[in-house]
Amino acid sequence: IEAFDFGVADYLLKPFSKDRFQQSVDRAIERIKANNKSKLNINSVGIFLKTKEKRVFIPYDQIIYIAAIGKHCLVYQVGEVTEVTHMIGNLEERLPKTNFNRIHRKFIVNLKFVKHMEFEVGGQHLLSLNDEKNTSLPVGRKYIEELKDL
Repeated sequence: IEAFDFGVADYLLKPFSKDRFQQSVDRAIERIKANNKSKLNINSVGIFLKTKEKRVFIPYDQIIYIAAIGKHCLVYQVGEVTEVTHMIGNLEERLPKTNFNRIHRKFIVNLKFVKHMEFEVGGQHLLSLNDEKNTSLPVGRKYIEELKDL
């Protein structure tokens, strides 16, 4: 049958039974699953972000934290900083929740780089990061409980 020259998963001839139809559907589903496993899902390893000039790909494991500056953000990475034209709320939605946490209206951190949280006089909390500058970032009151639950 010529259809197999085009990579079809199966071929049904009328009349066909419900069991034969289900077998064909199952075969197609297995083929799709196998095809999807063989492709690298780029969104599972990083994110494309817009700068003023171009789109850049930044691996998740290179992002230390993100800081909002007006309607743009600075993405602090291992060894460099990139200014992107995204608002922090948009980035928060696009980043995987398992790796990244919002800690302040101006900051998102990669949990991989969190060292500890300090309690300051007056009730302020600071999150210390394990980066080359030993960065400390303020934690907003509405984000403290979520961080304590991690």
